[in-house]
Amino acid sequence: MREMNMNFLEEYKSADNFIKDAFKSTDGITEYIRRMETANDRGIRAVATWRDDYRSLKHVRWVRNQLVHEVGYDSDICELNDLRFVKQFRTKLMKCEDPLALLEKYERAARKRTSSGQRTGTQKQTGSRTKKTNKKTLTLWQRIVKFFTEG
Repeated sequence: MREMNMNFLEEYKSADNFIKDAFKSTDGITEYIRRMETANDRGIRAVATWRDDYRSLKHVRWVRNQLVHEVGYDSDICELNDLRFVKQFRTKLMKCEDPLALLEKYERAARKRTSSGQRTGTQKQTGSRTKKTNKKTLTLWQRIVKFFTEG
């Protein structure tokens, strides 16, 4: 049991230090949990594993605190699933596949879709108003003329 607890703590410490460096924080996993709580509504909608990762992070932080501050390294509080989760989570962090990274990717793609969706048509200035003309609304003749005149 002591060996699994030590392995767990080493993996936890590695993930914790990675987060401290990435977020320039002194709190590591606690900071990660705070950021998940701040983005919870968006994260639940965008990341399939959000809830499970959040619960598991809170649980492994509790296990770590118990081992370090309460029950000691010889206890049987740490389970194999705790060790597996911390290892997998650290790997996700390294590959930028963790919940916060996935949320950022999702939101960046959504912003890109939104901004490219706003630029789908060409804009013509008419007086003080801007008129949008979408390529799909051009007649066949207009498309032919446009093809030959614009190259």
